[in-house]
Amino acid sequence: ATPEEAARMGSVIHDEAGRLAARLGDLLFLSELESGQAVLDEGDVALSALVESVFRRVAGAPGDEGPRWETSIAAGVIVPGDAARLERAVENLLSNARKFGPAGSVARVTLRAEGGRARLEVTNAAPELEEEQLPRLFDRFYRARPNLRNGTGLGLPIARDIARKHEGTLDAALADGQVTFTLTLPLSEA
Repeated sequence: ATPEEAARMGSVIHDEAGRLAARLGDLLFLSELESGQAVLDEGDVALSALVESVFRRVAGAPGDEGPRWETSIAAGVIVPGDAARLERAVENLLSNARKFGPAGSVARVTLRAEGGRARLEVTNAAPELEEEQLPRLFDRFYRARPNLRNGTGLGLPIARDIARKHEGTLDAALADGQVTFTLTLPLSEA
């Protein structure tokens, strides 16, 4: 191979090895969560600030392809838990909306305190998604649109298991071509 071909092949191998390492890391993390071996670093987490921070990182710059974002993030929502794990769950939900929300559609992020619980809703357009697919979205490796290369089918199972580990829930609902993922967590007593 020429030096240019060797450099290109090396770059491809490096990129693929990184993707494989990330998938293996996700699988190990998911196994820890499901087996109950994951240890939480407990403390009060300013969920409002966490969601805003993840949103700034994930939403992309104005004009990027993908959905337009609307947000309503209540201040002062605090939950007990592991900040790094909760950040991962929130990032998985927002990344999912960014990857799968069609360009020009609207994606919404809403956080509020309600009935002693924090309620985070992430909504995006999902015109191809059907009601019977909703329960499968939380299965390992399931991809509602297998023809797309985006995603591994691990983000939602990881987010669900993180929610459960924090005595919370993660559910999906479909209405009018929009999918809404709702994460609920107990509020901090402090």
